[in-house]
Amino acid sequence: MKKALLYLVLFLITITYGFSQSHLVSSQSVVKVKTVFTNNKGQVVNGTATGWCYYNPLYIVTALHAVAGVSKITVYKDNNFVDATIERVILKADLALLRLSTSLNLSPLSLERVDPNSELTYYVWGFPHGVYAIQGNKVDFALTRETTPTLNSILNETSKQVKIDLTNQGYPLPDVQIIRIGSTLQPGQSGAPILTSQGKVIGVADGGLYGGASLINWAMPASVYVPQLLFSTDRKPSSLPFQVNLMNTTTVDYNATNQQQRYKMENEAKANTIVNGTNSISKVYTATIDQILANLPENKAVKLRKDLIEMKVATSTTMLDVYQDFKTGIAITMPRGGMFTGDPNGWYKNSSIDGITYAVCPWNCASPEKAAALATSTYQSYIDSKIWFKDTKNQDVIEPVWGNYERYLVSANGANMMFSSHVYGSTLIMLYIIYREDQTKNLDYLNKLVLYLTASMTYSGFAK
Repeated sequence: MKKALLYLVLFLITITYGFSQSHLVSSQSVVKVKTVFTNNKGQVVNGTATGWCYYNPLYIVTALHAVAGVSKITVYKDNNFVDATIERVILKADLALLRLSTSLNLSPLSLERVDPNSELTYYVWGFPHGVYAIQGNKVDFALTRETTPTLNSILNETSKQVKIDLTNQGYPLPDVQIIRIGSTLQPGQSGAPILTSQGKVIGVADGGLYGGASLINWAMPASVYVPQLLFSTDRKPSSLPFQVNLMNTTTVDYNATNQQQRYKMENEAKANTIVNGTNSISKVYTATIDQILANLPENKAVKLRKDLIEMKVATSTTMLDVYQDFKTGIAITMPRGGMFTGDPNGWYKNSSIDGITYAVCPWNCASPEKAAALATSTYQSYIDSKIWFKDTKNQDVIEPVWGNYERYLVSANGANMMFSSHVYGSTLIMLYIIYREDQTKNLDYLNKLVLYLTASMTYSGFAK
């Protein structure tokens, strides 16, 4: 009875009477969580996530999957850092409460209830991709018909196997309440606070699962689960989680200094980012086609697998690099080891060293109508150029109202183009491949073309 009353008092204090401040001020209580662990290849790995101060200046809330099974946890605030240990966990909600070894002079943040279908804009502060300066991003919710959405609502859209794996692991559980995030949560933001404009915490970023090549994102409602951390008696996991690839990780030497680790992480981040004017895409992971298909809804996976088998693609061994445009959430795939470069018109192109040009353009438009109009005008510009003409040997798919095209073009000098565009809400993604059909009798050229076709099909099936 006393425990229940204490919990109720704490709940009311932290939610109802927390003082108001801006999200910029609250960001001063956000920290980087760095971990050290040994992966399944025997390599010593650094992982990074985000945490924030709650209830006590020595307490940090973060995502459990970011710290479970690791050998060391270090918490950074600006240029200061201290060791930390796991104090308590809530398995169901994938949350961990850390205790700092010494104070970093942090101010505990307050919580606030939120409608999971709120149409307001919120803010996530954290350390995406292990950046050393904290970064803030706007966050919008993905609307659902459920008043209390659960993780099941996402898992039912992706893979049954993921649901089984999470249940066997014990965290997060499929029936946990969530806030579904429409914006993209980036690797390294696991555990980050999602804040109101007044600086109250309404959610804890939990990362996401790969729905194909794109991330499906969610957060845990802070007012529902965070107060329970202070009293939880759940067991602390001793092994690494299966979703360890959701964390931002860098392989380092065991005896590397903090300066050496920082240098390697910064350079790795730069190497994996393609800057294009004010936009950029980042390589987030590499996987086989089978691994990507495993996270798709079954009906989509079956159809795509059938098409790839007809193309004689070895889905178990063919590897794709997956890049993500964090402004739109669009995932872009490239045959492993391929290199993109940006151009002034917003396209990301390969280097064309194989005699094949592969280009992708993600675009965030103001409305679905404007996205469809841009897709139509872009395609029309190729026709108006008098360089490209309709290829009558192939059947086009044309939905100009929706901005969805699958068009086949040919040039006077014998080059072929496949142009594709798809509109997802106000987001547009366009893609084209330029090749020479007369070169496809060359087996090496044909195999390379099939790889680019595979990447293009992957984007079509998996982009958000």
